[in-house]
Amino acid sequence: MPKDQPKNANRNQGAHNDVTMFPPKSTESERTTLALSTRPPRAVEDDLEFYFNLAECKLGLSCNVYESLNHYGVAAAPSPDAVVEEAHRYRLVRRALKAIPDSDAGVLQVAYEVRPWPEALTRELGRLTGVVVRLTCIPAWWPEEREAQVRMDTAQADMLAMQLRCAGHGSLARLRHTAEVRLARAHRLYAAARGRP
Repeated sequence: MPKDQPKNANRNQGAHNDVTMFPPKSTESERTTLALSTRPPRAVEDDLEFYFNLAECKLGLSCNVYESLNHYGVAAAPSPDAVVEEAHRYRLVRRALKAIPDSDAGVLQVAYEVRPWPEALTRELGRLTGVVVRLTCIPAWWPEEREAQVRMDTAQADMLAMQLRCAGHGSLARLRHTAEVRLARAHRLYAAARGRP
């Protein structure tokens, strides 16, 4: 492992160790260029946002929510045709996620799944917040239970928010670079598996 790479930078790489980092001393314009050049197509973002955050509602699995909102004239339950279309979309997204390495699907999950991350951290990292948090987790200590995973992520996020407050923006630079590269790679693999441009 290169000296300038954090010990946990390959946390989710699994067998894929070909991920390279930008030099730690890159400028703000280099980071901006990377972020803009790796932005996924809108269709990819829509798919992932749907799959990780909206699918249950779109598939009508929260029927009492629609009933309560309809009472106030806000929303109606989806039509059966709409549910069938969304179920088909869900299966296509799921198939594409299963076709890419688990580590890359995990990167997409932590990038898109809505979580109550500390505000300062989210403001600093945006879509990368979950990826950076997960990069700091120690693989040997990663729990099996979902609730324990959420607790570990929350503890790591709080630690990173404190680091950001105490040491400033530069303290997360290496993790940000690694997260940008990992997310860009995961987006590319997903887009190819899904047949998106």
